[in-house]
Parts: sequence; structure tokens; C-alpha cells
Amino acid sequence: MKRSLYSPCIILLIGLVTSFSLPAQEPPLSLEVRILAHNLHIPWDLEWAGEHALIFTERNGHIKRLDLNSGHIRTLFTFPQVAEEQHSGLLGMALHPQWPDSAALYVVYSYYDEQFSIFMRLLRLNYQAGADTLLPADTLMQGIPGASSTTGARVLADPRGYLFLSTGDLDLGTVAQDTQSLSGKVLRLGLDGRIPSDNPFPGNPLWSLGHRNPQGLALSPAGQLYSCEHGTFNNDELNLIEKGRNYGWPLVSGPCDAGNASTCAELNVKAPLLSWTPPIAPCGLAFYASDRFPAWNNSLLMGALRAQGLMWMKMDSSGQAIVEQHLYLEQEYGRIREVLVNPEGRVFVATSNRDSRGTPSAEDDLILEVIPKAVSRAPLSSALPLRGHYMASVQQLQLSLPPVPSPTRISLLNMSGQLLLQTTLPPGQTHATLPLASFPAGLYLLRASSGGRQGMLRFVK
Repeated sequence: MKRSLYSPCIILLIGLVTSFSLPAQEPPLSLEVRILAHNLHIPWDLEWAGEHALIFTERNGHIKRLDLNSGHIRTLFTFPQVAEEQHSGLLGMALHPQWPDSAALYVVYSYYDEQFSIFMRLLRLNYQAGADTLLPADTLMQGIPGASSTTGARVLADPRGYLFLSTGDLDLGTVAQDTQSLSGKVLRLGLDGRIPSDNPFPGNPLWSLGHRNPQGLALSPAGQLYSCEHGTFNNDELNLIEKGRNYGWPLVSGPCDAGNASTCAELNVKAPLLSWTPPIAPCGLAFYASDRFPAWNNSLLMGALRAQGLMWMKMDSSGQAIVEQHLYLEQEYGRIREVLVNPEGRVFVATSNRDSRGTPSAEDDLILEVIPKAVSRAPLSSALPLRGHYMASVQQLQLSLPPVPSPTRISLLNMSGQLLLQTTLPPGQTHATLPLASFPAGLYLLRASSGGRQGMLRFVK
């Protein structure tokens, strides 16, 4: 994705049907949903504890265990002081890769220093089976710059003995490019908190840089590390994280193309696998590598806060490209914060409707199990090519498209994702005129969908 600067005296029209924003497809599975727990306080991270149990964090400082057989919830640890503000608090968590034989748990949380500034701390706790509780053990890293939002804070434990921690740029932008700053990065430590000798910058926990707000981390069976992160008002990203690579922010936002090729080359930018405009606010991320639901095998599952659903993304055999995507549970349970796939291939999600941007019901927040069921499906469809011309003199968009045998739904959105206009063209119609006089100047997105095919245009009025 690139950051575009538009002069008010220039009219620009861009056709966007690329591998970075895939056409919508018919879903390979339908879903049933079981509610496992309710009335929770913003469950931020889910981990599989074995023996039919989940361990989860709540943003106000609790680590709890949910027994899936009885539904009983037990508090294992409560942080006495957590800096819970807009989006800060008790956040990411990971269990030791050999859990429960190595009964250690790693969490990152926000705290106040003596001046009431917010920082983050990465802590290891040990599980005491006899007392059925967690006890603090070691502080692996502290003084990580924090804020009330844009903090990242996802933790992942690698079976090879490493911890990955994502950090946001705290809305400061330039720190993401500063190799001496911990902000706007993916960090890599040993399970003991030491900096591995093969990190790309000696003596530095930095693993990758140029991130804005990475809130999801996932590892494939082949060892490929994936991250999803929030853009600003456009260009949310899914990235394949590689050692020492730069992901561009704030100098590059989105795919490397003709408009920013020199900057991408200079910074060694790794372009995203996918980007979303309008933004969907991607969050928890999990790799699905199970035959329990074969249609989902070799896929990524991702929570979407703004889009309010569960995003499924099918990988190619290399793990370096997405070939299909679909948003499940769209606006059914609200904001999806976290996704967990257990070793048996069961899928669990947590909602985030009690955060500062949600609209909670009386039962929120929830932990759900989603249970896919096979459905019949047609072969994958191609994109729907669109052409458009904005006529400034009459404030109209002239749209042309190929003849299709099904009705075509046309939707106009602003870059915040708000639906402004919607109309349906009859089968076979190849031209349409959209009146835009009632809308202010700015950047807009037009979507057209027909019979499983989808096309998009971005244009400036």
C-alpha cells in the first residue's frame, strides 16, 4: 500500500482489483456457534491449556481459566495495578511451548511509572498445580514505551525456544523506523528474556521494524511468522514477517508499486500479503493446519474489530500468498478480538464489545466456539473489472463494467467504511451514472458485486 498525497486541483481515478484486495468468494464452510462464556471484561488473549480448558486474559488485569466441560471460570492471577485506559491494560499472553510440562506463562501488560506515564512490561509467571494458581517469576523486559492506544502487544511463543512481541508506534510514526526504539516493531527474545545472538541487530531485541499497530501474530507449521496490523483510515495489513525486514511505516503504507518503488527499495520494504481499505481493524491471528475441517487447512483465521467478523484467508502452498478470503460472522457477535486454534483443530474466538469502540449487549463480552460445516460451492470466480471517470463539472461518476448475467450491486463508501449510497443494476447493464453532488470532496471507494464477482475503484472527488 502506498500513502498518497492528493492536490486539491487534481482529479485522480484508480482502478483497484489486485492481489492485495481479493474478490469476495462464496464461503467454503458455514458456521455454527456455541457460547462458552459471557459477561467477561474484554478478553484479549486466548490460550489452550489442555484438559478441555482455555486460559484467557481480561484487560482489567485478570488471568482466568475456563473449563469447557463445566463452564466454570477460575481466576488464576490478578495484577494489582494495571494501566487500563482506552486500549491499554493486560493484553497479550503465550504459554510455554512445552506446557504443561514446563508450566510457564508469558504476559505483557501496561503499567504506570512514578510520573503516571504508561509503559509495558513482559513478565513470566509459573503455574503452581497444588495451589491451582499462577505466581510471578521473572520480568523479562520492562520500560517498553506504552500509551493508551496503538500499543500492539501480542505475544507468541515459538516451539524453537523464542518469544515474539509486537509493539505499536504509539501514534508517534517516526519511532517505527528508529532501530534504537522498541516501538513499532516485532521483537524477538529467548524464553529466558535474553537477546538471541542471531537477531538481525546485535544486542537488540528487534526482529522487524516499520510497523504501526500489529495486534496479531501467528506461526505456521513450517515456521513462517505472520502479523496483522492496523493502518490509519486505510491500508490495514497482513504481513509475512522476515528477519530484519522493514515494513515501511510511516514512510510506506501498503503495497510497493510505481508510486513508492524507490522508497521501498531504499528501506528494503517487505510488501504486505493483503491490505484492506476501508479498514477492518485486524486483531488476533491464528494459523489453521488441521484436517478436522479440511476446507480450512493451510489457512489463516483473523479477528476483525471494525468489520465485526472472523476473516478466513486461504494460503497457497508456499505460504507466501493469499488465494481466497471470506468474512464470517459479519456483524453477528460484534467486534472479534482474538482467535485460537487448539491442537485438535477446534476454533475459539473472543469478542471485544466492551472496549471503547464497541456497543455491548447485556451478555458481552463472550468466548465462542465456531464449528464449521461443509456447504456446496461453485468454482472460484474472477474479479469484476471496472472503469470509471469522474466528471467534476457535473459532479458525477461515469461507471462502465462488462455485461454479467446477474444483477450488480453498486456501493459507495467513504474511507472510514461508511456506506453512503447503494443501488442495483439489472442483468446485462454495462453503464451507470452516480450523482455525487451531495458528498464532500475527498477520497471514496466504489464496490460492485455480481454473482460472486467483485470489483473496486478508488477515486478522488
